[in-house]
Amino acid sequence: KDKSINLWELTLAGGFFMIPIFAMSILSVTMTIERFLALRKDRVLPDGLVSGLGQLAGSQGSFDPRKAYRICQQFPSSAANVVRGMLLKVGRPVSEIETSVQQASQREADKLYHNVRWLTLAASLSTLLGLIGTIQGMILAFHRLTTMAAAADRTSVLADGIYTALVT
Repeated sequence: KDKSINLWELTLAGGFFMIPIFAMSILSVTMTIERFLALRKDRVLPDGLVSGLGQLAGSQGSFDPRKAYRICQQFPSSAANVVRGMLLKVGRPVSEIETSVQQASQREADKLYHNVRWLTLAASLSTLLGLIGTIQGMILAFHRLTTMAAAADRTSVLADGIYTALVT
C-alpha cells in the first residue's frame, strides 16, 4: 500500500482545530488579495495626478489652486485627498496648512491600513489555534497510552498521537 501523505487525510488527522485554521487561511488569502488590489499605485498615487500637478507647477506664471483642485478631483486617490485638504487651506497660516495636511494624511493612512488588521488577527489566531491543537493532540496521545493494555505496542500509539498533534 502507498504510504504517501495525502493532504486531505492530513487535514482530517489534525482534528477539530483544523476547521478554524482553514477559515483563517481563507480570510488571510482574501484580505491579501483585497489589499493588493486596494494598494495599487493607480489607487494611491495615480500617474495622471502627478503629471497634472507637475505641469501645473512647471508652467510659467502664478500657481492656480483651483486648477490643482480640479486635477485632484479628476484623479481621485489617497494622494489627491491629501493635496485637496492642503488646497482648501491656501492663504491660511502655514501652521494651519500643516495641520490640515497631517490630519488628511493620517485619515488616508488609516483607510489604507484598514484591512491589514484582519491579516494580523488571522496570523495571531492561527498560531494560537495551532498551539491549542497540538496540546490537544498530545493530551489525547498520552491518554491513549494510559488506557491501553500493557502488552500493546506503546511506541506506535505514541508516534501516531504525536503525528496527529503536529498536523495543526
